[in-house]
Formats: sequence, C-alpha cells, structure tokens
Amino acid sequence: SVFAGLRATAPDMRATAQAYFNARNLMDFHLLSTMGFTEEDVDALRQTKGVRDVTPGYSADAIVSRSSTRLPVKLLSEDAGASAVNRPALQSGRMPAAAGECLADERFMGEAGCHVGDEVVVSNGSGGELTGTLTTSTLRVVGVADTPLYISYDRGTSTIGTGSVDAYLLLDERTFSLPVYTDLYVTARNPMAISRFSDRYDSLLRPVSDALTAAGKARAQVRYDQLVSDGRRQVDEAGAQLRQAQQQLTEAAGRLAQARTQIADGRAKLREAWQAYDAAVGSARRQLDDAEAKLQTGEADLAARQADLRQARSAYDSAAAELEGKKIQAGLGGLTAAQLTERLAQMQAAQRQLPPASVEARTLAGQMAGLSALIGPQQQLESTAARLAEGREQVAAAAREIDAGKTQLSRQSAQFVQQQRDGQERLTAQQRQLDAAEAKLAAGEEEYARQQAEARPRMDAAARAIDDGEKALASLRAPEWYVLDLNTNAGFVSFKQDADRIRAVSLVFPLIFFLVAALVSLTAMTRLVEDDRTVIGTMKALGYGRGKIAARYLFFAFSASVLGSAAGLGAGYQIF
Repeated sequence: SVFAGLRATAPDMRATAQAYFNARNLMDFHLLSTMGFTEEDVDALRQTKGVRDVTPGYSADAIVSRSSTRLPVKLLSEDAGASAVNRPALQSGRMPAAAGECLADERFMGEAGCHVGDEVVVSNGSGGELTGTLTTSTLRVVGVADTPLYISYDRGTSTIGTGSVDAYLLLDERTFSLPVYTDLYVTARNPMAISRFSDRYDSLLRPVSDALTAAGKARAQVRYDQLVSDGRRQVDEAGAQLRQAQQQLTEAAGRLAQARTQIADGRAKLREAWQAYDAAVGSARRQLDDAEAKLQTGEADLAARQADLRQARSAYDSAAAELEGKKIQAGLGGLTAAQLTERLAQMQAAQRQLPPASVEARTLAGQMAGLSALIGPQQQLESTAARLAEGREQVAAAAREIDAGKTQLSRQSAQFVQQQRDGQERLTAQQRQLDAAEAKLAAGEEEYARQQAEARPRMDAAARAIDDGEKALASLRAPEWYVLDLNTNAGFVSFKQDADRIRAVSLVFPLIFFLVAALVSLTAMTRLVEDDRTVIGTMKALGYGRGKIAARYLFFAFSASVLGSAAGLGAGYQIF
C-alpha cells in the first residue's frame, strides 16, 4: 500500500495542479519590460505564431501599515472576465466592481488583522502616496481569494521594505493610473491539452518562447525609437517654450525700455512745448500791449486834433460872423467868393459903360472897392471852411479807426485768453498723459520684476530639465524584454519539484520494501521447507515429482504476493 500510495502521489499532484491551472486559466508566459508595454505591443504579440491570447496587466510594490505592522505587498490588477488569465479563486466576499476595491489572500488577512469590508492604506517605501501609480491610496477589501500565480508560501521579491513580499492584493484595474502596462500574460495554443509538468509541454512552448523573444526585440526597438522620438519632441518643445519665454521677457524688457524712452522724449517735448507756449504767450502779450499803447497814442492824438479842430472852428465862426456882417452892410450878405467875384465883374462892366467923371461912375467905383475888399476874406474864409471840413473828416476817420482798433484789440484779447486757456489745457492734458504713462510704466516694471522673479526659477528649472532630458536621451538604451515561463514561477517550480521528489522517493523507497519482503519471504519459505521435509519425503515416496512438489510452495508464495499486492494497491490508492 505504501508503494502504491507513493507511486500514485506524484501523478495525482500533477493532475490536480493541472486541473486547477486549467480552471484558473494560468498563463504560460509572463513578460516583463524595463519600460513597460503599450497597446501596440499587445496587438503585435497577439499576432505571434503559437500565441492564443495576450492579457495586459499592472503591478506595483507597496507597503500596508496597520497598527504596528508593515507588510510589503504586491499589487496586481485583476480582470473579472470569464476568460481572464490567472483568474482568482474567490474564497469569501465578492469580486471587485469599482476602482479602489481589492481582493486579499488569507495570509494578508491574518497578518494584517483585516476583515472583509475593511479599508487599508497603501504607500511607497518612504510612506508617501503612490502618485502616478494608483488613483487612490485607500483600498477597500471586498473579498478573499487565491491566485494561481502564488501557490506556495513564497510570494516573491519586492523593491521596497524587507525585499520580500509577504502578501498580495488583487485590485480592479481601474485603480491603476500607470501610462503603460507593466506585465503581459501570454497563453499558448495547446490543442492537445498537454500537461504543464511534461517534457512535451516544454517542447511545445520552446518555439513560442523563441518567437516571443524575437518579437520582443523588434518591439523593443520600435519602443526605443518611439521613446527617442517622443523625448526629442518633448525636449524640443520645452526648448521652444523656454526660448519663447526668454524672448517674451526680452521683448517685455524692450517694451519697457522703449516706454521709458518715449516718456523721456515726451517729457522733453512737453518742456519744449511749455517753453514755446510761454514764448507765444509773451509775444502775444507784447503785441497786445503794443496795440493797446498804439491805440492810446492814437486816442491822445485824436483828442489833440479834436481840440485843434474845435479851436479852428471857433476862430472860423468868429471870422465868418464878422465878414458876414460886413457883407450884409454892403448888401452882399450870403454871397460866396465866386458870386462876389462875379458881382465885381458885372460892376466893372457897368463902370466901363459910364463916363469916368460921373457920379455914378465914382459911386460904382467906391462900391467896387468895398466889394474887392470883401472877396479876399471871403475866399480865405471858404478855404478855411474846406480845411475844417477836411479836418472833421480826418478826425472822424481817426475816430472810426480807433474804434476799429478797440474792437480788434478786444477780439484779440479774447482770442489770446482762449488760446492761452486752450494751450494750458492741452499741455496739462499731455502732462496727465505722461503722468499716467509713468504710473503705467512703474506698474509694468513692477509686474515685470515680479514675473521675472517668478519665471527665472522656472526657466532655470526648465533649462536643467532640458539638459537632463538631453542627457537622458543620450543615455537612453533600448528596453529589454524578459520572457519568463512557468519554470520561473516560484510556486509552480516548488510544486513541480515536490512532485518530482515524491516520484523519486516512490522509485527508491519501495525497493527497500521489496528487499525486506523478499528476505521475509525467503526466510518463511526456507523455514516452511525445513518444517515440511517429512511431508516432502512422503510425497516423493508416493511418486510426486520435484516440479509438482516445488509448484506447491511456489503457489503459496505467488498467492501471498498477489493477495498482498491487491490489498496494498487498494489501500494505497484510497488511503495514501
């Protein structure tokens, strides 16, 4: 029974594990890359010969702290689909249905003192959040499950904590926020359902492994070229943005300098304008003063001429009255010098017609003498009257000219006041504009200084980042792909080795039992033969041959072996 049990244990272990792996759809290959995987990588591998399916996933190392316990755990993405690879076996609770929900293994639940429904907080090695890896650091345990990736006590290694993984958590893949996949799980075509523990399985996967390795090299180069292209574009864009920012600062400084120059020019022009304004106002004021002085001089001259004219008029009126009295006495009142001259000519003509010694002639001569005496004064009086009329006209014209000058001076004074006011307002407006421009310039310079102070560290950091990017691009190497089969899975290898050890024991250990059983049988048969010597002699005496006598004892030994083997096989397969 021991021999039968030992011989059946290894095949049963393999068959049980194979059934479990098939039910959980265990992957055949686990692919890792130093730079992760993209959807294009997944699509390319699905076209690889011998590949049945490729399932991308995420993983990360983290620390779970509960009370005084710090557990290094492996975070794995979980696909709840019916055809999902490495499908977990739910022990209690339910499957994750939203981001932030997870499954845990029994070991985690025990060591962390956790129950279904509890929340746990995961962090990186230094206690910080897993920014860029997870959408949340608080996870709710909604169930307990086993995964075919870990079928032994060993949970693998970790990059944080103690260096080894104590437990694992299966997260809804929406909890991860990584830009690329960290793991690819590949299942190979196995139409004959060859056992994973057989050499035929290794032979089946060897060409698939070679094809995946070749595809990995090709995709690694594509990924490298893409990373170099993206990195170069990002560095170039960052450089362009940095140069643009520097150009903007330079242009802003130039605009400020130009504004300062314009304001200085405006100040100089405003001073010149004020000087020109003062000069124009002074010139206009002098012109008005000259015009006013000239007008006053004209008024004084007009007043003197008017006084002279009144005096001359008074003398004229006296002379005219005296002469008119004489003319009236002579019977010539109201006659002009021309009329008097004509009267004289008539009297001379009449005298010539009279005898010279006649009384009429002598009388007419006396009248003619008196008339002649009146003509000269009359002519002078009429000449004076003409001059007086001309003087009055000149005085009137001068008066009109002075009135016009006063009107013009008043208009010019009003224009001067208005122009002076307009000029002051215009220059004052320009002054206000310059003051506003200076205030705006001061605010602009303050803002420029603030922005420069804020932008300078960012620009320096951007320059360092660009330099680091250039160095990173220069040191960038093509990513490496690692194609791992089940022989690199610690749990699978441990289980396989355990089965092989039991098989080896089943081959060596029963030999001892065979030797012991043979020794017991030999001893028993020897003693039986020794005890039956009399019976053997009797049988020979009765005529039995050696063959028949030996067959009796061989039948005894064979029946005992057959019955013992049957009982041992039955008990061994059922008990062990």
